[in-house]
Amino acid sequence: MAKLMLSRDVLKDFGRLPIRVQKKLFEFFRKFEEDSTQASIHLEPVTEAVDPKVRSARIGDDYRAIVIAPEQGDNFLLMYVDHHDEAYRWCRHKRFEAHQALGVLQVFDVYETQTAMDAQAQKQGIPTDHYPLDALSDEELFQAGTPRALIPAVRAIRTDAAFQQFADYLPKEAVQVLYGVVCGLSLNAAIAEMLGEIDRKTPAPASPGDFSHLDQVMNMDLVVIDGEEHLKSILSQDLEEWRIFLHPYQRKLVEWQTQGPIKINGAAGTGKTVALMHRAVHLARQLSTLKERVLVTTYTTNLSVTLEQLFRKLALDAARKIEVTNLHQLARTICLRGGWQGKVLEDDEREDLWRTVLAGSLPAGFDRDFIRDEYEFVVDKMGIDSEEGYLTAVRSGRPRLDRKQRRTLWPVFLEFNRLLHKRNLLTFEGLIHQARLVVERGGFTVYRHVLVDELQDFGLEALRLIAALSP
Repeated sequence: MAKLMLSRDVLKDFGRLPIRVQKKLFEFFRKFEEDSTQASIHLEPVTEAVDPKVRSARIGDDYRAIVIAPEQGDNFLLMYVDHHDEAYRWCRHKRFEAHQALGVLQVFDVYETQTAMDAQAQKQGIPTDHYPLDALSDEELFQAGTPRALIPAVRAIRTDAAFQQFADYLPKEAVQVLYGVVCGLSLNAAIAEMLGEIDRKTPAPASPGDFSHLDQVMNMDLVVIDGEEHLKSILSQDLEEWRIFLHPYQRKLVEWQTQGPIKINGAAGTGKTVALMHRAVHLARQLSTLKERVLVTTYTTNLSVTLEQLFRKLALDAARKIEVTNLHQLARTICLRGGWQGKVLEDDEREDLWRTVLAGSLPAGFDRDFIRDEYEFVVDKMGIDSEEGYLTAVRSGRPRLDRKQRRTLWPVFLEFNRLLHKRNLLTFEGLIHQARLVVERGGFTVYRHVLVDELQDFGLEALRLIAALSP
């Protein structure tokens, strides 16, 4: 039996359609659900479209719905609704393909892409002799998520500027993976880091037109509709509610029963934050006492404020048991409750302290910039508070130093820390370090569950703090 999957854009734009068109769209959906082959649906090929799977359906006299018919399977895709001229123009050069390596639906425009690449070629800088993507074969580019029709365009990329320009025309899965390769990751590492573990249990599409399993894989831009009443309930929600809509694939992550920490990887726009929100609500509703709480923390302030507002929309009952804050504010709150009454180091104060510390002769073989960077990226960031800790630290990405050189530098770092303490100041990383110590001493009530968004921005000491907060 044929099923209709809807593009998220159709749902988001539904409220902008005239009321009469909205009613006709419901009528189309009902008829399609009853019998997708009936003549009254007016499902006809769009002859000017480059993709032969494109169909149009009449939605009243002057509006058209763009539907993609599968070559295999029963999943039809309702992708766009607009005035008939705009609808036909929208789909004319687009291709709609199930990617045979990733299993997801990809929508791309070969003509628009080539036009953009031709324009970029006229103004791009000096090409490199060996751009990182050159190391990938055509098959590897395909495994990275590049549609086969766009592989020649990817081959033409010779500079970072061209890559950035091209990224707007490439499916987001491919952008994420290729970006990882450009930054130096191997193909397998880029796929694992950007897309996470690919579902190998669901059969791969047999062809770009095989939509048999699109409803079983993570297609964040497609919504599976379970009947007309389900569609009505969705469209009756406020537009803002779509920011917290839960895809069926995400629900598996939300309700996953596990012991210990878990990490969810995925490309930008795949719904990691949405899944985190729903999991926080799921966990909050399972708390057995009023004293237990769930912490949701982020790196940036703006995101934490947005999440707090969305939690109230998503589930007000659970929101009362969920604390949302950014990492900086979390660490500050913990330190204040632990009795700290100082302040966080400002940039001008940092400059003044380093001028004082480095006023005399410098340790032989080191300049001021190196010493400051060594403190910031190693000592401070890793929460090192002893000479032995510094001597044994793994300084990834920093120039090699032997134990004698580290012993020479350590008194400088001790003096900087002494001045911080004298003025009752803490660096941001120092604040996190002190917060961890407060928690480990029992000076702060821990949480039943801790969920972290923007994990890639959390340093080692921040992760130690998170671990201490969720024993």
